[in-house]
Amino acid sequence: MFSSDLTDYVIRQLGRTKNKRYEAYIVSRIIHLLNDFTLKFVTQQFVRLSNKKIALTDLYFPQLGIHIEVDEGHHFLRNSKMEYSLNQIDEPLYSISQTESDPSQNNGQYFPLKIT
Repeated sequence: MFSSDLTDYVIRQLGRTKNKRYEAYIVSRIIHLLNDFTLKFVTQQFVRLSNKKIALTDLYFPQLGIHIEVDEGHHFLRNSKMEYSLNQIDEPLYSISQTESDPSQNNGQYFPLKIT
């Protein structure tokens, strides 16, 4: 069984994404598929970008040094690419993004995901 401390930690971490539907789904799905709570994870991890600004990655595994960024559709409206220039240890290894699709084919309800 889980301890109440672990349960509270997981709930708090997953709760940080509650206002971002696609991000919440993907992050929750990754955590539940891993099904290994000895592997620590942090949501909304601060990182420094190449332009000296600070951003948040959506999911970070400190033991593995892996950042995962869920690139939601609204990112297409701003910058087509967000460049992360982190030090080598914190370099994002995977970026999960929605591919641009024809809204007439899917009524805007389904957005295919691409993992790079």
